[in-house]
Amino acid sequence: MRPVVATVVLSAVALAAGCSETGPVGGEQAQADPGAGDVMAAGGYEAVRNDGPVIERFPGANWFHGELPAEAKKADPDATPVKVGFIGINDGPIAALPELLQATETAVKFVNAELGGVDGHPIELVPCSVSLSPESSQRCAREVLDAGVVAVLGGINVMGGPGIALLEEAGVPYVGGVPVGVDEMTSPISFQFSGGTSGAFAAFAADAATRIKADKVGMVYVDYGAIADGAHRYGAQLMKSLGVDEVVEVTFPLTSTDVVAPIQKALEAKPDALIVGAADTSCAPALEAIADLKLDGPVYMMGACADKKWLDQVGVEKTVGTIFNIEGRLNQRVVDSADTEIYNAAVGEYGPKGLNPAGAATVSFRSTMNLWAVLDDLGAEATPKQIIEKFRTAVDEPSFDGHPYTCDGKQVPDMPSLCSPQQVLAELVGPNEFAEVSDGWIDVPALLNQL
Repeated sequence: MRPVVATVVLSAVALAAGCSETGPVGGEQAQADPGAGDVMAAGGYEAVRNDGPVIERFPGANWFHGELPAEAKKADPDATPVKVGFIGINDGPIAALPELLQATETAVKFVNAELGGVDGHPIELVPCSVSLSPESSQRCAREVLDAGVVAVLGGINVMGGPGIALLEEAGVPYVGGVPVGVDEMTSPISFQFSGGTSGAFAAFAADAATRIKADKVGMVYVDYGAIADGAHRYGAQLMKSLGVDEVVEVTFPLTSTDVVAPIQKALEAKPDALIVGAADTSCAPALEAIADLKLDGPVYMMGACADKKWLDQVGVEKTVGTIFNIEGRLNQRVVDSADTEIYNAAVGEYGPKGLNPAGAATVSFRSTMNLWAVLDDLGAEATPKQIIEKFRTAVDEPSFDGHPYTCDGKQVPDMPSLCSPQQVLAELVGPNEFAEVSDGWIDVPALLNQL
């Protein structure tokens, strides 16, 4: 393994999402001990279809929404559906994350097939794909609003501000996704269960400064709006406040697909630390470039790049020692919930072929399940106003396979929509195996409020 180093590369969009493989211990069938202590296999890599209801595989188990139902119950297909929108970049050459929509669709199928939908009413998803333009964001917002949705689930939407403004005007909540814009992190109708770019930068910065004690850190990130602001403030400035002497910042255009040149430029300054945040198709080139440079220490990267397809493309022997940010616990002994096993089983049972449970898909599935839990409490006649109020008053509310969320806007006053930005850092220690290197959850709100 490589001794430590740290740089931040944000290619197109950096994701705070990772392979949230928490270790459930609720219920007899959810207590299997992998015999690895704090080293956990990324079980999400092997989603296996097994005919039969998912929830009936975990008798007596606990999960985020209390006690898991003993029997599966289908929603009534003839009942009036509860309509929920979805807006995200689902296709295209830049910043597209189709797995976010796929994971949302999978969660909706699971809810309708086994949890009775909402009071027997099926959830009907109304998806709309945006591009890198504010006009497409407005178009999708109008489309889902015209469909009569009670809430909108988010994917990733780099220029989503104009669309969120329309949702805000209509009083319809925007729930989850990967927050990369100011509006997603500040709108009073937005509720986010990921730390987004800010959470990732803060976690990397804190670890590089305090655990690694780097003197010089290189940062390479996309020169675009809130992403660049977050990289500078919650990466560079935070590290300096924590004792890092020098931070070398290198930027590149949003539409650039070249992550190699920025990495090389940052390394010319000979930093002590290299943190690489890359998304989607930029993951493998970044990993390959770092491996070719024969660095003498581990590298930090965004959790989206922990996807098996990227690691396999580069070769595990070149990627062992890399540290990723994730948003779930790997330590099985500290989690009293069957959420992770249920998630993996649901993806295997209801997900499309090729959907990897690890990576960014965890964020969308979590958001959908958290919204379902709110709807389950309120009932099928819930209004957008009631949903907003329910989320806004939530304090330490259990989150599906994630850190409990608080949406009162007080955790991070500058970004009141971040309900659970806490992070965990995990190191790749073998083929599909990760070990936590952070001491439990990283308190991102405390870090962000230092600035």
